[in-house]
Amino acid sequence: MANGTGIRLGARVSELSVFAIERSIVRRGFVLLALVLPGHVLNYALLVGATHLLVSDAFGIFYAAIAIINVLFAPSLVLSLFLARHFARLKAQAGPGAAVEAFRQAFRLIARWGLLALFLGLAALGVIGSLVGVESFVLIALIVLTAYMAYVTDVVRAAFQGLQLFVLLGLMGLAWMALRFGLGMAGLGIVGTPWAGLVGILASGLIVCAIFYHVVLRRRDAKPIAEAAFPIEVRKLVQFTMGFSLFSVITYLDVLVGYLVMERASFGVYAASSVLPKAIILLSLPVGQVLFPVLTDEESVGRVRSTSVAKGLGLTFFVSAVGSVIVLAFADFFCGEGFGITLADPELVRLLTLSAIPICLLRVVVMRELARGRDWHPLYLMIPLLPFTSYLLGADTLDAFAYAQSYVIFALVVFAFYAIASLATFDRAKADRAKALAR
Repeated sequence: MANGTGIRLGARVSELSVFAIERSIVRRGFVLLALVLPGHVLNYALLVGATHLLVSDAFGIFYAAIAIINVLFAPSLVLSLFLARHFARLKAQAGPGAAVEAFRQAFRLIARWGLLALFLGLAALGVIGSLVGVESFVLIALIVLTAYMAYVTDVVRAAFQGLQLFVLLGLMGLAWMALRFGLGMAGLGIVGTPWAGLVGILASGLIVCAIFYHVVLRRRDAKPIAEAAFPIEVRKLVQFTMGFSLFSVITYLDVLVGYLVMERASFGVYAASSVLPKAIILLSLPVGQVLFPVLTDEESVGRVRSTSVAKGLGLTFFVSAVGSVIVLAFADFFCGEGFGITLADPELVRLLTLSAIPICLLRVVVMRELARGRDWHPLYLMIPLLPFTSYLLGADTLDAFAYAQSYVIFALVVFAFYAIASLATFDRAKADRAKALAR
């Protein structure tokens, strides 16, 4: 009798814990956003400052290096979300100690195999460096090293996300961007070369990773255990990566296909005009970083609440709508001289901004399915993605505005389609679960 009472009491405590977490989604989302937003400003300020410290050719090299790093770093978000889900499940099922030990194992594994890939890549690039010059090889090496450091550092951020330490997650991101700006500007200002700025960026990741790695391990409420249960399966990681990668493809589909079908001059204007709309999508990411481990927590204790998803959708809509209104109202200023994006067309910026809100909301629905462990579900996105991609590839006569209109319509359609698909399959999953319990 006492044992049964204890089990019921433990279950009740778990439900109350989840309820408390769910109620704090909005508050934590705003706190994390408040910490992340200055980081985005500093990231933009680094590029603006570089235009004043470097001559035109040197800035082109520096900006190209940053772009390559961003491309190499893009899959890290998928890995970070997957690890965050793993850590959140361990925390819910076996306590924070298991999650900390799993973090320690994952960090060492990724750092070790990443180093192997790094040395192999540098060896291959050494041949290229001997052909294009020593300075080019130095830049390539710095690009690869910076990307590697970013992947390792993102494992630490995944730990904070999975453990639901959102203030520390925000502080880590802010510290990273602040050091990135300070050390990057110092390198550019003192030495005046692109490689010096990249050295500063690389050093910022190394410092932040070293500090916050020990912050995770020294959590007072999370004494590491000898061995973490529920090891990561490569098969699940591949499924997860495929699912979320489709969302990333949809986010940048217009730019990726535009490079193939548009004239170079028109594409330059289009790409520059898409910077701010894509920034709105990035701005709403902290909401997903808060919501994802909460949904994983609820799934782990068997108490999935629709209100958590509703709050996530509402907060995402609010953040993306505010960002969209600001861009729509001040597009002329953002595309002007000085601190603006001079290649961008204000009217094209306004048109592309209309795609930001549905894409942001789509990410919430995709994260909902991934948090529930249905890693295959985002593959439904292939249904609207394939025919629209075929349409764009065959529409080489479209001008930039007609092309942008097509993408805005696609963004609205793909969100509506996937939201319906998610609701339909969710009801089916509930029915299947009810039948299983009835047996």
